[in-house]
Amino acid sequence: MMEHSPSSFRHDLFTQNIIKVANHDLYYKAFMFYLEEEPMLLNDLFKLLATKIDLTRAVQVMKNTRKIALIAPFLKNVQQLNISAVNEALNKIYLENEDFESLRASIKDFDCIDSLELAVDLEQHDLLECRRIAALLYRKNKRF
Repeated sequence: MMEHSPSSFRHDLFTQNIIKVANHDLYYKAFMFYLEEEPMLLNDLFKLLATKIDLTRAVQVMKNTRKIALIAPFLKNVQQLNISAVNEALNKIYLENEDFESLRASIKDFDCIDSLELAVDLEQHDLLECRRIAALLYRKNKRF
């Protein structure tokens, strides 16, 4: 289906078949295929394969495409697993969107991040709310 997508691609058939695949590399090729062909259905594919993929590798693959924001809804769903790569990707998305309330909630609820690196990035930010979050991170790490 991926090789002959204009004539043979159907989302429902593709999702039925991809869950039966044993080769994990094909999952990541499928992500790239969906990114090119059907980017609006990418979250559905990620949700379907969430238990079968390495989330850290999936985040890295999407970071390399510079389109990580497309899978933000999926990342919010799996953030409860408290995986460092997922938390850091979401925090970066929140910062780019200037969604400081979500960023603050993410930092408070999910502690598996490099908080000192994030604090250094936030302390020089132009916006006051970013500097407040940086102070929160420093206080949390007892670095006054």
